[in-house]
Amino acid sequence: MFAFAIWNVATEELFLIRDRMGVKPLFYYPTADGVLFGSEPKAILAHPWVRPRVNKDGLREILVLAKNPEVTAYAGMHEVRPGQVVPCRSMKMPFASGPRKAIVSVIFVMTSRRASTSPS
Repeated sequence: MFAFAIWNVATEELFLIRDRMGVKPLFYYPTADGVLFGSEPKAILAHPWVRPRVNKDGLREILVLAKNPEVTAYAGMHEVRPGQVVPCRSMKMPFASGPRKAIVSVIFVMTSRRASTSPS
């Protein structure tokens, strides 16, 4: 079970990665200055650049109670599908090519379950 991001220093590329079973969620939100990502939509919605707007497809997801991969209730937000690797260089982030002019805020909240063990 994993969902994480890797920054490749050599190519200046960010990769968002999710395990094949899709146990741990991973959401991302492309912005003009980069990409925000987190394990829950509320982690991304906490950022001041994001306006929480529900789109038509998202409203349909909520009302039908069916989950389609990669679709979220919020406009502009996406979910990494199970087993998917999302390269963020194609999002035209300022740190992916050219001089680093902008400061990019990144939110990444890991959720974990600790296994409780009882003393023997």
